Amino acid sequence: PLHIFPAERTSLVGSAVATILLGTAFNADIHIERTILSDFLSAWVAPTAGLLLISAANTLPVQPVAVNTELHTRVGLPPLTPAKAIKRDRDSIVLACPPCLTLNFLTIGFIAHSPLAAHSNVLLWALDWLLVAPVVLLGRNTLVSDDYRYEDPAGGMAAAQWSSSGETIFCRTSAVDSNTQVQVRQHRGGWRTLRFVTCGGNAEEQRADQSSSLPGNVQSVTKLRGSNTCEPQVIANEYLKVMSALALACLPPPYQNVADVGARDKLSKTPRLLFLGLGGGTLPMLLNSLYPAAALHAVELDSAVVDAATSCFGVPLADVSVDTGDALSWVKRRAESAVQPVREGSPPRLAYDIIFIDVFDSENITPSEFYRAAFLRDVQSCLSDDGVVMQNLHTGSARLDNAYRVAAASFREAFGGICCSVPVKGQGNTILVASGTPER
Repeated sequence: PLHIFPAERTSLVGSAVATILLGTAFNADIHIERTILSDFLSAWVAPTAGLLLISAANTLPVQPVAVNTELHTRVGLPPLTPAKAIKRDRDSIVLACPPCLTLNFLTIGFIAHSPLAAHSNVLLWALDWLLVAPVVLLGRNTLVSDDYRYEDPAGGMAAAQWSSSGETIFCRTSAVDSNTQVQVRQHRGGWRTLRFVTCGGNAEEQRADQSSSLPGNVQSVTKLRGSNTCEPQVIANEYLKVMSALALACLPPPYQNVADVGARDKLSKTPRLLFLGLGGGTLPMLLNSLYPAAALHAVELDSAVVDAATSCFGVPLADVSVDTGDALSWVKRRAESAVQPVREGSPPRLAYDIIFIDVFDSENITPSEFYRAAFLRDVQSCLSDDGVVMQNLHTGSARLDNAYRVAAASFREAFGGICCSVPVKGQGNTILVASGTPER
């Protein structure tokens, strides 16, 4: 950042380091006996140390500049700390290694019988550190700095933990499909996963499937502290991060983040949230931690999933009301009652501010009944005047993409075109969002 480190000094440091490194490579070509170790030191160790030094010099605030805080406040981003900047650049250099090595191999083969072979160190150094590495460094500096700026306790390293087969701590035959087991697996780092495992019809095949290295479709991922207490604000699945961010954009700010008492009074409405599909209860528990007074209601078809969520994932039934049954029928009954006149003296019917639809079968596919226009019109009847519905859909194959297009058309038909889709980075998910109110 030029406002932290003057441009003239940055250019001077960069030029000096580049000159020293280029001289090192040239000296290796002339005076040093060519060995794998000497090539490694001159072409990789020295440039890497130099580039990390430049990264530190560009990020460390060597002189106080008052505009720094004001600039980051204006753009809404905290400055990247020196340690995080160096970690980003170190990771970039690691990622640059495969293309650099490939380019080196091709170049050596091309110049093997030409006069350029005598200066291979200089040539390879220039290709690596004046072409490939700067492109990777600058590209990641632009594209992924936010990934290093914000700490994500469920980042890439955590995925390596819960993606393992794990140890089965809960196994029950699904109440919906006798050929499917609902399993909870314990992983390193306190992670637990809820999985649907399709198994054979006899006991021996079921026992073999329990210890299989391919433990079915992952439905939920939750991090726990202690025996049965979840970490509600540690979210592993990217699609749940997207859905929760969309929900927070639609709801008033959580009370604990509103310092002004007068502002709290304006946000006195208690959110009412409906979850069609409970799974491990990750999203309800997150929103419950942010909105302790919210009314949370979930509908889950499979009683085995409800048992797993309460016994292994710490879903508190005192805070999340759960109905076990068919969500299609539940929503239809609720929609029919919503259009009936309220009897005199009866309390008004309370609609939902957000309805989340996250329903998949044992093959990890959303049943088509859950994105037909008739069902979505029933969902709309259950929403408040400015309510929002969100549906998670899988995409990425011809079959799934076709289902997504049908669902998007149904959303437009049911909600009068007031809808949008939000693709999820790094996962085969797309979130459809709709509202009956154009202002939303």
